Amino acid sequence: MVLGIRKKLRDRIALSSFSKKTKQWCDKYIAAHDGTVLTSSDFASYFERYYVINHMLDFCVGKVSASEDDFLDEELACAKDAFSNPLKPLNFSLIKSFLKDLFNT
Repeated sequence: MVLGIRKKLRDRIALSSFSKKTKQWCDKYIAAHDGTVLTSSDFASYFERYYVINHMLDFCVGKVSASEDDFLDEELACAKDAFSNPLKPLNFSLIKSFLKDLFNT
């Protein structure tokens, strides 16, 4: 029982550390792309409402059975749906780049 509690505690600490590092990375990446679609309210809404980080975690632990490219394509399809106006090719590329970089972080 004590080992189970220790494992849960270690897992919780690891997840907290991962979350903090991921948030810091996202903040730096988005700050570096200030003035782009990544700083828009539509993107923020998409990121929160579509649970992007949760989907990536599910993919990483094997809960989603798809290739990385298929997974990213699905996330990009959700991004298209989340925006109030159609995405321009440059904006689509920025979102794709952000998701790929986040995925590989």
